Amino acid sequence: MNKNEFIEQVQKPYQDLWKCLVIVQQACVNDSQEYWDMYMREAERYLKKYPGNPFAYRCGRFLLDCADDIKKLNEGEN
Repeated sequence: MNKNEFIEQVQKPYQDLWKCLVIVQQACVNDSQEYWDMYMREAERYLKKYPGNPFAYRCGRFLLDCADDIKKLNEGEN
């Protein structure tokens, strides 16, 4: 994989994942249904954005699985 392929297949999906995780944190901090709804929309968008990319697929699974963990961490549960 060359540099451009790495950027397209790894870096961009990771950056989009990070943006979604920031929304989860905002939903927890603000106790906001609006942010949770935004997170769900962004998660759905993310899952459709990178068809056929196995790295993005795993990131998408992580995105769906980690929201509860982030919520628990904000509540002081580990």
